[in-house]
Amino acid sequence: MASRVYEVASIEDTGTDWRLTGVVMSDTQFLDTAGGLYMRLSATTADILQQMLEDGHTVVIPKSMDLNGPELQPGDLQITESTTELERVRNSAISSARTRMYQRFTTINVIVLFNYMEGNNILQDAGYNITDSNREDNYLAILNTGNTELIQSLEDYLEAKDQLSAKRFLWAQYKVFKVEVLAAETPEEVETLRTQFFSIGN
Repeated sequence: MASRVYEVASIEDTGTDWRLTGVVMSDTQFLDTAGGLYMRLSATTADILQQMLEDGHTVVIPKSMDLNGPELQPGDLQITESTTELERVRNSAISSARTRMYQRFTTINVIVLFNYMEGNNILQDAGYNITDSNREDNYLAILNTGNTELIQSLEDYLEAKDQLSAKRFLWAQYKVFKVEVLAAETPEEVETLRTQFFSIGN
């Protein structure tokens, strides 16, 4: 039986409350960090939360709420008003960048992951342990075997690796972006960083 796909809120523990940091599909292949915290949302709550975050608000729920409990409803959301325009712009920039990442990472499907792992296993079993330093030599050696099945495995592996590498690059850029945004001293600087981040991969 297939599991139902629904929207969840990604959550950070601030110590005094749960801070809602984004809206993610429950079947996403990507997590912010190992052991990330998530809570189910009603469809209406997901839309409202996404708009609040895009507007730069800090949205929280009480620590007393059970993360494994019922779906969050609109009335559960609490806005902690940003004290400065800079904080609001920072929050908005990080939220929009995180949303872009989630959208990109949900395009990684099981077939891509399978092709990468299966292709790597087949190539290693055939004696080709491909690394960044030896890949060109190995690619040529595999092509020169004339083995159509092995060559097809290589092509599937390379296609999957390219897709995964692009996602990893975006994730690395997001981490740098977030640090730079939090260190930015003016709203204009934040907007420049946002523009630069959104130009990646376009």
